[in-house]
Amino acid sequence: MAARQPPTRTTLRVSLGFGRERREAVAYPVANWMLLVAYDLKGVKLIGAYGEDRNGKFNAAGGVKAKDFGESAELVQAAGLGQYARQGFKASNYYAGAAIRAGSGTLGVAYSRSSSNLGSFGFDAAAQNMVAALYSYPLSKRTQLYAYGGRGRGVAYVRGLEAHEIGAGLRHEF
Repeated sequence: MAARQPPTRTTLRVSLGFGRERREAVAYPVANWMLLVAYDLKGVKLIGAYGEDRNGKFNAAGGVKAKDFGESAELVQAAGLGQYARQGFKASNYYAGAAIRAGSGTLGVAYSRSSSNLGSFGFDAAAQNMVAALYSYPLSKRTQLYAYGGRGRGVAYVRGLEAHEIGAGLRHEF
C-alpha cells in the first residue's frame, strides 16, 4: 500500500503590528503600525505590507551627520537627514516581495517605498525606494549559504542620495 500524501494547500497569513514610544527629550509619542499579508502558493510566496510612522521613526539616522557624507554634505543638510523626530512627521511605507524555488535554493526579490512629509517642514525631501534580491542555498538542514544585492534611491529621504550593497555569507541555526 502506498503512503498517503498530506494535502497540499495554500496558506494566507495576516499580521498587524503597532509600536509606541515616548522619548524623554520630547513631549509627544513616536508611533508606528504595519499590516502584512503573506500568501504561500505551493512554491511561490508573495508578501505585501503597508504601514505608517508618526512623529518620527524608531530607527532614525542616529548619530549620522551631514558632514559624514563628504561632497554630498550640502545635499544631505538641505534634505533634513535625521530630522524625522519631530511632531507632525509622517511616513507611509509600502513593501512587496516574492520568493520562489530556484534549483535547490530559494530566490527572493523585494521592493519597498517610503514617502514622508519632510517637504512640508521646508526640506528638499524625496521618497525612498529600495530594491533587493537574495539567493539562499541549503547546505544542510540548519545551514544556508546566501548572497544578496540591493540598491536604494532617495535614501533617508535625501533627494539624489543612493546606496548599493552586496554581500554573501553562511548562516547556521543553533
